[in-house]
Amino acid sequence: MEEIDEGILRKIYDRHRGEPGFVITTWEEFTELVKKAYPILIDVAKRESLITYGEIGGRIGLYIGSDWFQLKIGIVVGACSGHEHEKGRPLISSIVVNEMTRHPGQGYWGLPGILSNIRRDRRYWDVEPGDYMNEEMAGFWASQVKKVYEWWKVHDC
Repeated sequence: MEEIDEGILRKIYDRHRGEPGFVITTWEEFTELVKKAYPILIDVAKRESLITYGEIGGRIGLYIGSDWFQLKIGIVVGACSGHEHEKGRPLISSIVVNEMTRHPGQGYWGLPGILSNIRRDRRYWDVEPGDYMNEEMAGFWASQVKKVYEWWKVHDC
């Protein structure tokens, strides 16, 4: 199974540590959660499926209703996508969706790798769901989901 690059992860953590809304306060907690989530996302991608924020959160030990759940899960899946972007790969958090809307959270649109014309001034921790996707955003997201599936179908790491 593909191992996450701790050097890239450290850069992501250091870039966001101390920002308002970045509620994962220690490097140890950050790496533990991301390292748990990453292989789950790879498995979901290989099965060409989607996973909700609640489902992945539960599988890594974060539970809906727990302190800072929405903020932490956004940070974790965003870090997984940040890692993949640094590696030149599609945004793996594209396959993580809100249970009700079946779309990515708003923080997705602020990730590195989002096209500049649809990029929003968002952070991982912008967690408000809503029907905010226009046609261009929906097309980009669908293409990223497809690219994630295609990448992990042929890369048996």
